[in-house]
Amino acid sequence: MCSIASRWLPHFQSGRNAARRRSAHRRFGPRERNGILGSGPERFTRLHLDALERRDLLAVTAQVAAGLLSISSDAADNIAVTVAAGNVKINGADPLSGVAAANTLTAIQFGGFALGFANQIDLTGVAPASFTALTTLGVNAGLDAGDLILLGPALATTGNQTYDAAVQLKADTVVSAAAASFNLAVNSDATARSLTVNATGATTFGGVVGGTSALASLTTNAGGTTSLAGNVTTSGAQTYNDAVTLTGNAILTSTGNATIDFASTVNGAFGLTVNTTGATTFGGVVGGGTALTSLATSAGGTTSLAGNVTTTGAQTYNDAVTLAGNTVLASTGNAAITLASTVNGAFGLTVNTTGTTAFGGVVGGTSALTSLTTNAGGTTSLAGNVTTTGAQTYNDAVTLTGNAILASTGNAAITLASTVNGAFDLTVNTTGATTFGGVVGGTSALTSLTTNAGGTTSLAGNVTTTGAQTYNDAVTLAANIILASTGNVAITLASTVNGAFDLTVNTTGATTFGGVVGGNTALTSLTTNAG
Repeated sequence: MCSIASRWLPHFQSGRNAARRRSAHRRFGPRERNGILGSGPERFTRLHLDALERRDLLAVTAQVAAGLLSISSDAADNIAVTVAAGNVKINGADPLSGVAAANTLTAIQFGGFALGFANQIDLTGVAPASFTALTTLGVNAGLDAGDLILLGPALATTGNQTYDAAVQLKADTVVSAAAASFNLAVNSDATARSLTVNATGATTFGGVVGGTSALASLTTNAGGTTSLAGNVTTSGAQTYNDAVTLTGNAILTSTGNATIDFASTVNGAFGLTVNTTGATTFGGVVGGGTALTSLATSAGGTTSLAGNVTTTGAQTYNDAVTLAGNTVLASTGNAAITLASTVNGAFGLTVNTTGTTAFGGVVGGTSALTSLTTNAGGTTSLAGNVTTTGAQTYNDAVTLTGNAILASTGNAAITLASTVNGAFDLTVNTTGATTFGGVVGGTSALTSLTTNAGGTTSLAGNVTTTGAQTYNDAVTLAANIILASTGNVAITLASTVNGAFDLTVNTTGATTFGGVVGGNTALTSLTTNAG
């Protein structure tokens, strides 16, 4: 049973009270008018009995002192803070110290809860319009997992708010504070509720949010920080306008496939997964302060990247990616970086890992990238066309997993600095320089290789295709070269060929030299095969 300790409550009324009354009467005699019980050396005052009653017989204690309302309980209770006629009520009664005007309270503190008892603390009546002077609010409910805090629709303090028990939203709720700490789970009641936290300091979610009953939405304001220790599930949008720090692995999910937006930076040595078929937005640098261990987005939506992303482990973008700024994707642990769908946006993209870089869709098909660069030491797989206005530089080994056209609409250089393999067609279109720095088709022959007219092609290693090879631009040898078509299809060098190296052409199909060979720099030798 919940009741409020008050010095005006009658004493020793029933139950244990009556037993204590009879015991006191036997030990000390009848109650006297002056408030003294008994006589002789063993006597005590009504004040002592008041203290005894408050401590042992009543579950809830509420006191007001110097603007602080403090509430505790030694049993399982439902405790509601409300306002009537401007005055604070605890379960409909005045606090211990009598009438307390809500607009004079500067702090509300719950504490001293007994372990083993589950308390429900209802703060839905603590409205900013009534508690105008409130500075801090703290629910330090102890260590009992059953404690539950009810919030909504608004709580405002100029100082901090701390919730050390699970929170349930009873209405769409706005929490305004210098700092707000939700140290355990946050859920809606039977109806999905929105939560907005406006804090200029730290907003802390120390437990799972929406794990039992999804929130309608979650929003934090700009200017502070938000820390996430676990998963967050909403039916609608999630908007983090301030810098986010991961303090645990986090899966952010919108079951209604709404937007999940990180407007500022994201840091923390933990894994982050974002699941929505709506828009995922990273508006700032990710992992710039402390690298994430991994980053993954789900398929079916879009991801926007406005800055660099650094992880120690893998990065997996299963949805379409749009660049909103120049971006460097880096895995310091040299794990895989996978862009499984399309990539677009008029910005530069650099991918740094000595693991696998995978482009699973068309790059620059809708909005050409300004440039694309991969670092040396790993591998890059291309499943489709790549279009940039500027340069393309593949410093690592390239594997074709689909027919690919590499195009620079601004006629900048396209460089494949290492090997190229894969049983697909490769076309390179630029009137700038095309460079093959390693063997092409050495492990897995290409089906064909074509370069466009107007630029130059440099060959530093052998080229093997099952089908045709067509070099429409001027070719320069940077090493001894064997051009071979294992399917005995045509090999065409439509323009000039130069370079102080050997050239051998092996095909029983047509070999065509369409321009001067060795006119600028003589070849050391030229050989075509029989047949």
